[in-house]
Amino acid sequence: CLAIYLSTRITTPIRDITRSAGKLAEGEYGIVFKGGHYSELNNLADTLTKASIELEKSTMLQKDLIANVSHDLRTPLTMVKSYAEMIRDLSGDNPKKRNAHLQVIIDEADRLNLLVSDMLTLSRMQSGAIVIEKKIFDIKEGIILSFKLLKEKDGYQINLDCPSPVMVEADPERMKQVFSNLINNALKFCGEDKVVNVIIRKKGRHVLCQVQDHGVGIPED
Repeated sequence: CLAIYLSTRITTPIRDITRSAGKLAEGEYGIVFKGGHYSELNNLADTLTKASIELEKSTMLQKDLIANVSHDLRTPLTMVKSYAEMIRDLSGDNPKKRNAHLQVIIDEADRLNLLVSDMLTLSRMQSGAIVIEKKIFDIKEGIILSFKLLKEKDGYQINLDCPSPVMVEADPERMKQVFSNLINNALKFCGEDKVVNVIIRKKGRHVLCQVQDHGVGIPED
């Protein structure tokens, strides 16, 4: 009887760990492995639980990255298409406007290259090792002004309320991603008046940036 009892105490947690490991191998992450009455089994269970949690985090980060990059890709593609249409329909015979619109297309193409590079550095982003290249720059000149050209298309009005200069220390390309999403979302849902307000204010050592529109807004729930 003692032999059976001891055997059960040892084999039962091993069978439980084996079953849980099988689930993990099938892609069921976030599993908590249960040990037994021996420190070796408990250590093994703890190690496998940590591995399961990290695999779950890695999978979620990969899904989030793909979703975010897919969303970010739409913005520069929309800008390239819009400004190409503006050159065709509005500014083709106006060298100054044409060059300004072509520069936006070039800038957005550069941003597309950056997004593709982000996808190629997935492993660095998952590990939290993505490099943020901070620089000191004028946020008004570096990010906002290119969007004011959109007022020439479809009657949009982008009002920029910003003292000049507003120097910040940040990654210009990452900041442009943020502003691109905010401003383009505002343009998409701005309502019948087609008015978007971009407000930038210094707040001590920080800068407060607001993007406002007069659309239906986000549901409270």
